Amino acid sequence: MPKMTMREEIEMLRREVEELKRQQEEAVQEETASDEGAETLIRQKLGQAGDKVEEIKDEMKEQLEELADTLKQEYEHLSPVAAVFLFALGVVFGRVISSK
Repeated sequence: MPKMTMREEIEMLRREVEELKRQQEEAVQEETASDEGAETLIRQKLGQAGDKVEEIKDEMKEQLEELADTLKQEYEHLSPVAAVFLFALGVVFGRVISSK
């Protein structure tokens, strides 16, 4: 290998430093781009999950309203004798459970 002068060696080192800086900048840009892509994907998934939560919430509300209406109808059509019998049965079970 031929001997290099100080100037040639300094110039070669400068080029290497510039090349390394450029590579580092490219790596940072690629990392930023991949982070942005992942962030976009996460935001989409969160949006979809939020929509699904709202659907489930609305469905549960509808089912609870339907259940309340059914219980109200059953209560209105319940005979007084059956109501007293169910109340007495509940009292008996309550006493049995609480005595243990």
